[in-house]
Amino acid sequence: MLDFFRVEAFVDVELDGGQHGFPVQREKDAERDEWLGSRGVKVLRFWNSELRRERRSILDTIWTTLQERAPHPLPEYCRPMRQAAEAMKGNR
Repeated sequence: MLDFFRVEAFVDVELDGGQHGFPVQREKDAERDEWLGSRGVKVLRFWNSELRRERRSILDTIWTTLQERAPHPLPEYCRPMRQAAEAMKGNR
């Protein structure tokens, strides 16, 4: 099962907990990523702890990847985090 999959862009986002750090699981993950890649799926894999520390950077990576691979990318002003930031600026 995939964690988060966007069919229009063929992008899978995986959020990994500590169990993915063990050698056997890392090997399984690599085999699975290779299998998905051979079918045109781009796998983005992030650690749960990384998401907590670097949320903005990860969201930017996901957005950029989706935009690059989607058949009909959205304009930049549709970016959810950008809208929130602009709204906060307007409330000052």
